[in-house]
Amino acid sequence: MKTKGHGQANWTERLKARFPELFRDISVWGIFCEAGWDGLITRLGERLITLEVLDLRVVQVKEKFGTLRCYVVGGNDEVSAMIRQAEVESSETCEWCGSQGDLRKSDRGYFLTLCASCFEKWSSNGWVMAPPS
Repeated sequence: MKTKGHGQANWTERLKARFPELFRDISVWGIFCEAGWDGLITRLGERLITLEVLDLRVVQVKEKFGTLRCYVVGGNDEVSAMIRQAEVESSETCEWCGSQGDLRKSDRGYFLTLCASCFEKWSSNGWVMAPPS
């Protein structure tokens, strides 16, 4: 599994064990986000399996522009809607700890969704953040 930093070492294996068909190809691309979105990704998996879409597979999960991205093979409009909902939820969920967060933009152009506490830790390392315009 790939993570951006303090991710869980067994995250991929746990997802594959819980959703064996859905996440069977995830190791090819990996997971590239922080552990705060673990619950968000797990809930998305729970929602996706209820659709019973034949041969649906998650191939990549990552952070992009401060929100979750989940790429699948074999989806449909319902799958896309569920993924879009998870993306919206991620813009309000701290990527580091899972608490209520805000989408922020750094002075260097990076986007992150962080809670106040994680933002304080992040900005103390010399990053200046402001709400995206």
